[in-house]
Amino acid sequence: MDEAEVTKLLARLRPLLDHLAAESGLSISVGKASYTRHNAVFAIEAAVRGAGGVAMGREAEAFLREAIRFGLQPDDLGRDFQHFDTWYRILGMKPRSKCPVVCAQIASPAEALHLFPAHLVRHYLEAHGMRTKVSPHARVDLGGDEPGEPPAVSP
Repeated sequence: MDEAEVTKLLARLRPLLDHLAAESGLSISVGKASYTRHNAVFAIEAAVRGAGGVAMGREAEAFLREAIRFGLQPDDLGRDFQHFDTWYRILGMKPRSKCPVVCAQIASPAEALHLFPAHLVRHYLEAHGMRTKVSPHARVDLGGDEPGEPPAVSP
């Protein structure tokens, strides 16, 4: 096999995975691919969707586990914040990285992933009030059942 054959195989595999994802309600993504002259191996990750529509993969689970250590809250997963003129959504964490918070750019080009330092994300969420106000791309429901209850993140 060569790179062109692997690319063609992956292009044929993606619609099947997209169909399976839609049918099952899971988030399915293709990770690393490797190949030799005789075979190809693809890493495929399937994950349930959690709060805010975030795929609960390894990075999202790491965020839930490690958020407090970095001065964030576990319910910040799926929250949006604005950095300069660009909006981002918190998707997970790579705790061993210098910039551990994994975020996706919401507006064009959509799905571009970025790593942010935890202190910067914490600043935008706290100082700019992003835990209490709705972003224009909101998935955050600010109507809690009880006064003083933290906002719930809806799917």
